[in-house]
Amino acid sequence: MSATPAVLIIGIGSPYGDDRLGLEAIAALRQDPYVRAQAKRIALRAADRPGARLIDLWHGAKAVVLIDGMVTGAAFGTVHRLEEETIARAGGSHPASTHHFGVAETVALARQLGVVPGRLILYGVEIGETGGQAAPGSAMDAALARLTVQVVDEVKGWLDEDKG
Repeated sequence: MSATPAVLIIGIGSPYGDDRLGLEAIAALRQDPYVRAQAKRIALRAADRPGARLIDLWHGAKAVVLIDGMVTGAAFGTVHRLEEETIARAGGSHPASTHHFGVAETVALARQLGVVPGRLILYGVEIGETGGQAAPGSAMDAALARLTVQVVDEVKGWLDEDKG
C-alpha cells in the first residue's frame, strides 16, 4: 500500500471459539458497501493475538479502530466503546482482552513510547467461550451485526470531519 489510509481498522482475535470475533468483524467489514466504496481511505487488518506487535501494525496510522473480544462480566454480546485514555487504564481494573499481553497493556506501552495514533478507539464485544473450535453462534452474529454498524458509523463521522 503506497499511501497511508485515513483510517485503519484492526480486528484482534484467535481462530478459536468466540475469540474469533475480531477476525470475523474484519471479514464482515470487508463486505460492507461503505467500507468497500472507501477502500482507498479505510484499511482493514486481521491480527491473530498480536500482543505488542499491535504497535507495529498501526505504525503511521492517524486514526485506528481496534476490535477485540472482551471478558468483563457484562452480558454476552455487549458492545463496549473505549477511547484511548480509557483503554490504557482498563488493564488494571478489568481485563480488556482475552490475550496475555492484551490491548490495554499494548496501549499503555505505546503511550510510554509516544507512538499512540492521534485517534484510537477500541470496540470490544463481550464474549464467552475462548477455547475450542465452535463457530460463533446466533447471539454472537447479532453482536457482530451491531458492532459493524457502530464501527462504520464512527468511521463515516471521522471521514466526514476530514473532508470539512
